[in-house]
Amino acid sequence: MLLRVIISPQDIRKLRLDSVPDSVHGLKLVLKKSFQLCSLFDLQYEDEDFKDFCNLTCINDLPKEKVTLKVHFCSVSSDSSLDTLSAGCPSSPSTSSASSSHTESFAGRSQPWPTLFSPSHLHKVKKPRRSETNFFPDLPQGRDRQDLEEEREKMAQEMRKTTPNLAFIDDAMNATYALRRQELVEEEPPVAEMKVRWPALFTERQIVKEFTRLMSMDLNSLYEGLDSHLQKFLQLFRSKRFEGIKEMTSLMESLDKDASNQRKRAAVLQGLPWYMRENPSTIMKMCEPTDPEEDVIKGMVIGILLVVEDVKEPLPASFNDVALVIEERIVIRHLGDVPNAFVNLMGLQYMLNLDYPKDLKYTFEVIQRLFMGIGLDTL
Repeated sequence: MLLRVIISPQDIRKLRLDSVPDSVHGLKLVLKKSFQLCSLFDLQYEDEDFKDFCNLTCINDLPKEKVTLKVHFCSVSSDSSLDTLSAGCPSSPSTSSASSSHTESFAGRSQPWPTLFSPSHLHKVKKPRRSETNFFPDLPQGRDRQDLEEEREKMAQEMRKTTPNLAFIDDAMNATYALRRQELVEEEPPVAEMKVRWPALFTERQIVKEFTRLMSMDLNSLYEGLDSHLQKFLQLFRSKRFEGIKEMTSLMESLDKDASNQRKRAAVLQGLPWYMRENPSTIMKMCEPTDPEEDVIKGMVIGILLVVEDVKEPLPASFNDVALVIEERIVIRHLGDVPNAFVNLMGLQYMLNLDYPKDLKYTFEVIQRLFMGIGLDTL
């Protein structure tokens, strides 16, 4: 689609889209990124019937090939709940005096940041918080909430079967995406309730597909980004600065026994919190098969549970189970290994609109930005 975008009478631009976003919100995100629009704004489109501008409330109102859009900037108050804008980001022509740009202060951090990843340009942002491209889509044309709810119920029944029809689940999950997102954003249901209503969402197959629907990218691209930084991190982990951290030393000694690529990935992901001067003990728990799992995960808000024969081995050769825990409940099992657990954990945090754990915020921001390449334009 070809867009003629009127930002101001003196600023009219042209933009070609290979594909149209699924919602008005998604279109706003595209325009915001393409034209570096930092202030809040609404959109109008030139209606072909009335030959005048109308408010854009549904993405399906747009013509198929080309359209003129008009950007209307909203007045911005100084309320602290509003977005903290990135330093140096250009303001809208009409609101330059109403908005302020500043970087977030990390005064609560007592240690200097490692040179590999500095947070000097990280900022607080409101939802959508992490570059989501399809955060709050409109319902599909010709479908209403009751219709989609009936399809959700059929899908939930299908998931109770020993061998669900995966093709049916794929189609139904795709069709009900807007209903699911609106439910998540507007109602903020507990994760346990989401698992009952949307059981397919808590499977590896659908975590990958849902992440693609939300982010327009492949969740497994995390592996590519991780692999490109493996050697650098492992060199840093072996430097003298970490000799006093016994957990890091033990991790490297365990890796030396078998330095396969998958174990290198696990070592970097498990060592990253120590490198960022954070403690992974709240997000990663190890237990033996005979240990009561409910006791191990008690108090665990979000994290990974590793069931192994020897809890003293930081990089076990095999796992009895690898599971994800949210709100003291195991939500998915049998993930195979630590790297796959991290991939699915990142997917769930995006899909369920979960904040990163406060005590591992910087670790997850490195995974997001450095390994997944999400939000790099805000650095």
